[in-house]
Amino acid sequence: MVDKAIEYMMQQKLSSLAIASALLGGSMALLARSMSDDAIIGILQNAIGSVRSGELRDHHDLNGG
Repeated sequence: MVDKAIEYMMQQKLSSLAIASALLGGSMALLARSMSDDAIIGILQNAIGSVRSGELRDHHDLNGG
C-alpha cells in the first residue's frame, strides 16, 4: 500500500522531499496515537544513528540507488 502511495505521488510529479515529508509526517502521527513520546524519541534517535553511521546510504548503494 505504501509503495502504491509513493507511486501515485511520483505520478503527480511531487518531489522526493515532498513525498518523504508526507510519509514521515503520517508515520509520526500514527506513532503518536500508540506510543509514548519517549518511545518515539527512541525510534528517532535510532534513525539518526543510522544516518550518522552511513547505514542508510550503504543500503541505498546496495540497492542500485
